[in-house]
Amino acid sequence: MESCHLNSNCSNFVFVELPNAEIAFSAAAILHNVQFDAKHQLQVNHFEDIVKFSNLDTTFVEPETEEFKPKEHLRARLVDTQGRDQYAVTNRGTR
Repeated sequence: MESCHLNSNCSNFVFVELPNAEIAFSAAAILHNVQFDAKHQLQVNHFEDIVKFSNLDTTFVEPETEEFKPKEHLRARLVDTQGRDQYAVTNRGTR
């Protein structure tokens, strides 16, 4: 097995078998997205998910195209009488 250095992109896998489904789901919920350090995070997937994703239908279905509906002028927000696009940022802190 090749060693994994901190500054390389490396994926390692581990399969864990637990006594029952309740414990397995609880462990997965607790351990998912646990941060090891600034760059490494634990990702947990159930084996059923891996099987499900490996059997996805790969046939392409073209999406329906919507009819073009012209909108009002792109800068209409600039003439808004209520000034809803305007805001101010102030800094009153000391230097």
